[in-house]
Amino acid sequence: MSEAIIEIEQVVFSYVREEGGENIPALDGVDLEILEGSFVAVIGPNGSGKSTLAKCFNALLLPEKGRVRVRGMDTGDDERVWDIRKTVGMVFQNPDNQLVSSIVEDDVAFGPENLGVEPAEIRERVDAALRSVDMYEHRKKGPHLLSGGQKQRIAIAGVLAMESECIVLDEPTAMLDPSGRREVMEIIRRLHARGKTIVLITHFMEEAAQADRIVVMEKGRIAFDGTPGELFTHSGDLQDLDMPFAVQLAARLRKRGIDVPKDAISEMDLVEFLCASK
Repeated sequence: MSEAIIEIEQVVFSYVREEGGENIPALDGVDLEILEGSFVAVIGPNGSGKSTLAKCFNALLLPEKGRVRVRGMDTGDDERVWDIRKTVGMVFQNPDNQLVSSIVEDDVAFGPENLGVEPAEIRERVDAALRSVDMYEHRKKGPHLLSGGQKQRIAIAGVLAMESECIVLDEPTAMLDPSGRREVMEIIRRLHARGKTIVLITHFMEEAAQADRIVVMEKGRIAFDGTPGELFTHSGDLQDLDMPFAVQLAARLRKRGIDVPKDAISEMDLVEFLCASK
């Protein structure tokens, strides 16, 4: 059985409003485990707490109550912060806010350099990371010459160069066009297939459907935790979720008497089923 990389126990977190000092609850007693090698998508409406939760994963935010542990290390332990952030790397929404150098390969090297890695090893890590995201041929370019999708792939390469076990991506495709979204999701799927633990925060249900497990956040709490198939066929009170087109179409076909399998949640699943049914 896989071990937990991240353990969240009864985590509570609030923001303080600048005017008046009022507390705004963001997380309310959250329990969650992220297992090594898993691909978990976290979805929910704006203000549901999903991005706050992501920032708790590697000590960017510390809980008011409860505990967050990464490989057994408490995120509240100042002496373990660098070890925690090396284990769990973050990729954020806006790629332009993550790039710190005028040359692609220098940007990817930034993390390992700050960890004190030897130059020869940094060279190996940077080259390997850039190849992993199909950006090696762009290593001498300036980031400003790249598309949004390519910039996000560089940000992912920077996390890979730090040899993070788990990559947390906080709405990495939100500012990208459809082509850029496809590029980034292809890299995410490929990294997971190679054994990397992935946590994807997203608004796009089509992206969440590609995960092994979906966690739905509502008002700072976990409203659902299960497989995509379980969510799409037994959504219950989660009626505000924007279901993927394939899921909606499958439901309509079932109403017309066509016995579409409940695990048919992608367009390819439907195509394969309909072709086999001829």
